[in-house]
Amino acid sequence: MLNYKKILYCLFCGLVLAALLHVIIILVLPNFSQNNAWYRISKNIKPYTFTLLSNKRFPDGRPLISGQDPLFISAVCWFDLNDGPLKIEAKGYAPYWSLSIYDNISTNHYSLNDRNTNPQHLNALIINDVQEAKLEENQTKDTNQISIKVTFKKGLAVFRALRPDATWDKQITEFIKSGSCRALSN
Repeated sequence: MLNYKKILYCLFCGLVLAALLHVIIILVLPNFSQNNAWYRISKNIKPYTFTLLSNKRFPDGRPLISGQDPLFISAVCWFDLNDGPLKIEAKGYAPYWSLSIYDNISTNHYSLNDRNTNPQHLNALIINDVQEAKLEENQTKDTNQISIKVTFKKGLAVFRALRPDATWDKQITEFIKSGSCRALSN
């Protein structure tokens, strides 16, 4: 025969534990949200500027972004499309480079590399629907430019280049530093 008191007791304990777990998650969540890549970058790096991640550290010496691949030199630029479309350019040579566009919750929305565009000239425009319509009205399209349409307002552009060995340091660093990330006027 079933013991209903034990079943009810187990159900009650399960509900209390579930409620307690949810309260703990709600209380801990703000701590995690301030430790994501977007928050750290937007609070420590100027907008519309590619900044080498290897050079950025917290005051206590910790890297701003940890776990980077040592074979790549990376730079990041954060932007807000409310200021206008984002123009990204770089010229130079690297054995391999990539550009990734992330929103402010670190979802990768677009990625391109030297294999699917001009390998020695990165020329991209990040826009939303409204900005695309305005650009089509006001000017002719640059045929060498890649237009990347996004649905978010604030995001990150991560520009990375392969550094096969230490002899490439100067050339790859100069290539990454040649990158520009700027808002075009609305």
